[in-house]
Amino acid sequence: MPIRCCLLRSSRRAPNNNEDQKVRIGRFVRSMQRRWARLVACVASAALVTGGLAVYPATAAVGEESLFSLNGFPMNQPQPASLAEAAAQAAGQPGVTNQKPERTHKTVAELEEIARPGKYVVAVPAPKTAEMSATAFSPVDDVITGEECRNFYNNAPSPAPEHWYKNRFNACYGNLMRIVKKIRNSSGQVITEAFGQFKAVFLVSMNPNMRSATVTLELSDFYKDSSKFPETQRVSFGSGCWDPAPTGPTCTPTTTTFEDSFAGFRANPRRFATVNFTGTGAHLPNDPALNELRSFYDIEPYWYMETGIPGMSDFYKYPVFHQRCDVARTVVNSQYVRGSDCVFHEASGFFQLARHDGATEESVEFIHDAQTNITATKPGIPGSWVPGTYGTRPPLSRLYYDEAMRDANRLASKATCVREFGANYPNDRTDGFKNDCDEFPFAATHQGSYSVTNPSDRSYAVRALRSDQNQAVGNLLSQYSAGDHILEEDTYYVIIN
Repeated sequence: MPIRCCLLRSSRRAPNNNEDQKVRIGRFVRSMQRRWARLVACVASAALVTGGLAVYPATAAVGEESLFSLNGFPMNQPQPASLAEAAAQAAGQPGVTNQKPERTHKTVAELEEIARPGKYVVAVPAPKTAEMSATAFSPVDDVITGEECRNFYNNAPSPAPEHWYKNRFNACYGNLMRIVKKIRNSSGQVITEAFGQFKAVFLVSMNPNMRSATVTLELSDFYKDSSKFPETQRVSFGSGCWDPAPTGPTCTPTTTTFEDSFAGFRANPRRFATVNFTGTGAHLPNDPALNELRSFYDIEPYWYMETGIPGMSDFYKYPVFHQRCDVARTVVNSQYVRGSDCVFHEASGFFQLARHDGATEESVEFIHDAQTNITATKPGIPGSWVPGTYGTRPPLSRLYYDEAMRDANRLASKATCVREFGANYPNDRTDGFKNDCDEFPFAATHQGSYSVTNPSDRSYAVRALRSDQNQAVGNLLSQYSAGDHILEEDTYYVIIN
């Protein structure tokens, strides 16, 4: 754009002696206003061409230009009744920025909080049958689906949870994304003209026996309010991935991107990719098992779209997914943990038992009494309670490496059995079976009987019962802990169905 176009040109006209002074002054003022408007338009246009600091482009020759905004809403947000309502909702929405998510510096305290396991108590999974209780627990194979995620967020309370964890290997987030088209006319007025929207779910599924995850974007319920919404409008979805520690590794790839037009996404609404969690990450000072090389990764998903203003985009950020990877499956053994080498460690696990399973009935009934009627167990102090009960008490945490502590828990429980049932309790049956001193919380937890200092508050429970049924529950616990990738100090609840 030639700069000379911005120079004001003098336009002299012959004076009219018949005009009075007020008329001449008025004509002069209007002439200067027109010249000033031309100057502003020229400078703005020149700035855009030359890389200047102009915020908005010069008005197009046809007198109009299209502007777009990107906004996110709860998935169950009602459809706006009018364009004015759509514009008002978009104006009041947080989360939109013109900055792409990047790895940020975190303090040691923030990193320790990310590493803390079991901070989220999620919905109880579907009950297991007695037949299922007798088989190895494999939640890594129970992959989350887009329909499941949509069903959750379509019926979620307000505010909706930042994540839905189907299990410790599968999580998602879902919402409603809306693109609003606006027109700025030659007078500078911005008018909302149309909008298009769709429901979006982002799924992360850990891959079996690998240090990787499949990330999936699935869109549905496409809608546009009129033909004025351009289906050729392009929008992009991205997800960054890196160790939250500033010196930690990034993932491969560091960023996954799915880009298409509104029409293109509607024709092909499901996109997926594999993300590999490379490296072993930075270790925290309070890591409970340095040999497992625990490392942490953040997946930071976001939407972005060009706004129509050169150099400016709308970025709408989704909640960050934290996950943990380790080498325990191969370095320790596959009987310790398996499933996948990465989990959503912030979600507590669930060890499920069937109450009327003939192979475990006595032991399961005892655990049920410990959780719901502790006075029916020993020592059975009224008002006391045991951890590990879903919904009312803190979870249990696994004790694996400290064999001396596990033995101390068993010895403390057996001493209580001897005191309560007599020294001959192993043989005190008339059906030919032997008794064990069963205990809850389990000996292989940090909440075992030896850890109890005030049994009138947090306590423990014991009962003399069939040895084979006690051992059967112990085997199921080992299968569950391995299958759900419960590491040392990871948390879980015990649910009796």
